Amino acid sequence: MVKKYPDGKASGYLHSLRPGDSLTFATSLKGYQWKQNELSHAYLLAGGAGITPIYQLIKGILKDPQDRTKLTLIFGVNSEEDLLLKEELDRYATEFPDRFNYIYTVSRPKEENSPYRTGYIDEEFLRSTFKESTQNTKVFICGPPAMEDSLVGTRRSPEGILSRLGFSKDQVHKVWSYLTCESLVYRYASDLKSQTTVPETAKMSGQAKSLYPEPNVLTSSLKVGAVTGSAGLIYGGISGVIRSPHPVIHSISCGIHWFACGASFWWLRSNILKLHYEDKATPKQRAYVSALSGGVAGGAVTRLMGGRLVPGLVVFSLLGYVGQSSYNAIDTWQMENANTTSKPFLQRMADSKWIPLKSLSDDDYRGILNEKVLSIEAEIALIDDKIGELEKLKTSGLESGNSDPAAK
Repeated sequence: MVKKYPDGKASGYLHSLRPGDSLTFATSLKGYQWKQNELSHAYLLAGGAGITPIYQLIKGILKDPQDRTKLTLIFGVNSEEDLLLKEELDRYATEFPDRFNYIYTVSRPKEENSPYRTGYIDEEFLRSTFKESTQNTKVFICGPPAMEDSLVGTRRSPEGILSRLGFSKDQVHKVWSYLTCESLVYRYASDLKSQTTVPETAKMSGQAKSLYPEPNVLTSSLKVGAVTGSAGLIYGGISGVIRSPHPVIHSISCGIHWFACGASFWWLRSNILKLHYEDKATPKQRAYVSALSGGVAGGAVTRLMGGRLVPGLVVFSLLGYVGQSSYNAIDTWQMENANTTSKPFLQRMADSKWIPLKSLSDDDYRGILNEKVLSIEAEIALIDDKIGELEKLKTSGLESGNSDPAAK
């Protein structure tokens, strides 16, 4: 689903496409790895266009008959017109009354007697909604930056509403940043039956096409071999000039060795992951597979080239394990950054703990104004009381003045 904005470049371009047009995406977006019945209850907090990935998560969970996880959706919008996917959500609530319920909250309703809750997703509202224990639960969030900051906190104020309600960091998951949602490139969160990610697709008028066809293992292995072989040629050329009487032959020999090692390593690794794990291996399992593949490939190539088997097996096993573990760490770091909304430089400076000035969100500024209004109203009330006392004194003075002639 794509929502078109008046000045939106991405949404305007996507709405200009016709059936049959193709799209090229730079990379896929990794989602949360859902597991059946891992949680007793999942709370889904969505704001505006952030309902799109949340809806895909709801759809996948409810369509799995083996999954009994209860879902509670809280969907906040500006007006009734912004309630996207309302018909679909209403249908799910009717079809799965014991597993799915929802609350719509509208901040600026256009109708006087709106059937929906009026207001923002604030702490008081969530405290009354989260009546069950926070144990064995998780909260999924996708909404505007101001909403996400108030719920999970910022670097300057790390304590958000959810932490005050008893949810730990491990229990709170940003589906992905709201700005990524607004870039209008969406995918399913998970295929729950196989617990693997559903392939990204572009859908035009009911025709879905996979954007990521399954790669050929042999082709991928040859590509990896070409890269490692090129590195071997460079290394062999440099080392050959330094210590070999025949640097060209030495360079070619190193290139062949490195090509054989890289191609065989990738071929073994890809086949083990595909055949044994069915491409569902965890990051730790991938590290073990890389260590095994590196040891077998490196040890075999080393032995064929006249080297010793055991040292080659040990060294290349360590290289495979360390390389995959490093990749896993970098990938995790990138995903964490992808779920963090990027702010302008001046905004980051204002949020820094070293700056005495504080950047205020709309909600913070509204709260300050409300406090000032209350303070002014209190002062006005005191002034009214003083005016009332003066009025009484004036009235009593006039009455006493009028009574003196009568007494005489």
